[in-house]
Amino acid sequence: MGTDLLAPGPEGPPAAPPPGGRRTRVAVLVGTVVAAVGIVAGGAPASAEVIAVSTTADGGAGSLRAAFAQASGNAEADEIVLQPGATYLLDDCAEGDLDHTAADDLTLTGNGATIEQTCAGERVVESDSDLALVEVTLTGGDAAGALGGGVEADTSSVTATRVTVRGNGASTGGGIAAIRVTLTESTVSGNSATSTGGGVWADQTVDAVNTTLAGNEAGASGGGVVVVNDTATLTDVTLAGNTAPSGANVELQPGSDALVAFGTVVADPTGGTDCAVAPGAVTTSLGSNLDSDGTCGFGAGPADQPGAGDPLLGPLGAEGGPTETRVPQPGSPLLDTAVCADAPVAVPTDQRGVARPQGPACDVGAVEVEVVAPPDPGPGPPVADDPPSAPPAAPVAAAATFTG
Repeated sequence: MGTDLLAPGPEGPPAAPPPGGRRTRVAVLVGTVVAAVGIVAGGAPASAEVIAVSTTADGGAGSLRAAFAQASGNAEADEIVLQPGATYLLDDCAEGDLDHTAADDLTLTGNGATIEQTCAGERVVESDSDLALVEVTLTGGDAAGALGGGVEADTSSVTATRVTVRGNGASTGGGIAAIRVTLTESTVSGNSATSTGGGVWADQTVDAVNTTLAGNEAGASGGGVVVVNDTATLTDVTLAGNTAPSGANVELQPGSDALVAFGTVVADPTGGTDCAVAPGAVTTSLGSNLDSDGTCGFGAGPADQPGAGDPLLGPLGAEGGPTETRVPQPGSPLLDTAVCADAPVAVPTDQRGVARPQGPACDVGAVEVEVVAPPDPGPGPPVADDPPSAPPAAPVAAAATFTG
């Protein structure tokens, strides 16, 4: 249940398109999965026991809550599989959140399902082991005075692939709080923390690729992402529109090591600057990064655009693929300005599954705007034949008449 008190931690005090083409937004299905360490497929280990959830009721045989209890009692890795597209309302407030108490790894495969917490003071999921989330939405968590409104794994790792963590709250880590967080083709949005880490709080590392973190808020610092002790590695990430008095989009706290980025946009902060990088931590730009106010330390990498101002991102919305994204608008400095070959890992698609590149170069951020060739006009209208010539006049026979 969501009653873990926030223990003192090391985070310190709260503190132009190709010829013949045009760019347009096109909805597409998700394609290849790109992970922060390369191309991997989401899912559980081959040896995991599969527990299928057969009802959306919050309790009883075949329920999601029963599946968590079964997984907690197994001395092996488990995979819980949800019904495609289903919504699971956590309304048994006597039980509260979904707890996984075993030491063995757990995979939660959502198949596009949503888990919504409806009980005040309860997060959505808590795990004592490494937790993998695949194609699921977690929302409604409320861990006031504690860690992790959507997910809490403060002794282990959270890996999210094509996942949405939206509308959760906590004292620290409104969306996700864990030792290590890996995000692939995922969206963390609309979460809040009264202290730090509105979207994500990680004690050690954050690794994100093809991911959007937008519209999160923290009362003290790190509206989008907070890293306490190690490194944030961002590849083709959109971090925009987050809010905090310090480090509105990204904060690296004292004791952290580095911000490492490629093809990433950090922009549109509210309250504070884009980035707050503590003394002793460094920024390593691998190139093709853009920030709006010049506070992230970009500039040393090829094709960097530090202090570029408004990147002209559209609002967060359903733009293709299973997770919401923010699409660069016409005239955006994100379009065709990333050097694809400089990427530290192969990233052949964007967050939605659209192939990279679409134009002469890649786009900066999680979205590659698709280039659509103008429609083939087809054959023109038929040309009418010349009108037939008039037939020759018929001879006229007449007799000559003489007078006089």
